[in-house]
Amino acid sequence: MYILEVVAYTISLAYAIRLKIPFSTYGENASLTVQSTSSSTYADMVITLLIIAYSPMDMYSRRITTFCRARGITTNTFYVCVAATVMILCSLALASDTAVPPSMLRVLQLFTIPVSLASKVPQMMELQRDKATGQLSVLVVFAQLLGTLARVFTTVTETNDRLLFWGFALATVFNAVIAVQVLMYWNGNEKQAALHDGRWYDSVPVGRRPLSELPTSVSPAHALPKRD
Repeated sequence: MYILEVVAYTISLAYAIRLKIPFSTYGENASLTVQSTSSSTYADMVITLLIIAYSPMDMYSRRITTFCRARGITTNTFYVCVAATVMILCSLALASDTAVPPSMLRVLQLFTIPVSLASKVPQMMELQRDKATGQLSVLVVFAQLLGTLARVFTTVTETNDRLLFWGFALATVFNAVIAVQVLMYWNGNEKQAALHDGRWYDSVPVGRRPLSELPTSVSPAHALPKRD
C-alpha cells in the first residue's frame, strides 16, 4: 500500500506540473500535509528505497539471489538499483507528453484518488478495533485535515480542477473521520494499559464489572475467601 501511495504522489505531482497548476495548490504548506506535495514525493521515494535496502529480500526469488551471489553483490543492492531505475524512468515518462499524453495523465490522476483513500482505511479500521490511538500522532492527524481543507480552498479559488477538487474533498472527509476517532479514543491507550495489568478492573465498582473484561490473572483482591 505504501508503494502505491508513492506512485499516486508522483502522478499527482506530474499532473500538477504539466498542467501548470499554481504551486500553492499542491506545494508543501505549513500544516505538513502529505497529499501531492513535491517534497514528500521525493522523500517517499527515498523511504521506499530504504525499506527495500533493509528488508529481507532473499526469500522472494532464488534465481535472483543466486545471480547476485555469483557476482558478489547483495540481493538488496540489486533490488534497490532496479527500483531506483524504475522510479527514474517512470518520472521521465510522466514528464513527457509523448510517453504519457495528457488524456492518459488524467486517467492516471483519477487512479490516484481511490489509492489515496484506500491507504486511510486500514488506519480507520485499526482505530475502531483497538479503540485507542496507539502510536498515531494527534498533531499529524489534524495537520493532514487542515492541509486537505486548505487544498480544497486553493483548488476552488485558483484552478477549479475537478479531479484535484474531488481528490482533496474526499481526502478531507476521510481525514475528518480519523480526527473524530482520535477524539473519541483519546484516553484509549491508558485504558488498554490498565486493562492489561488488571488495574482498570479494580477501579470499576463491583456491580458494574463486565464478565468479558475479567483480568487474565486473579489478584489477591479477587480471590475468594477460604472456608473453614
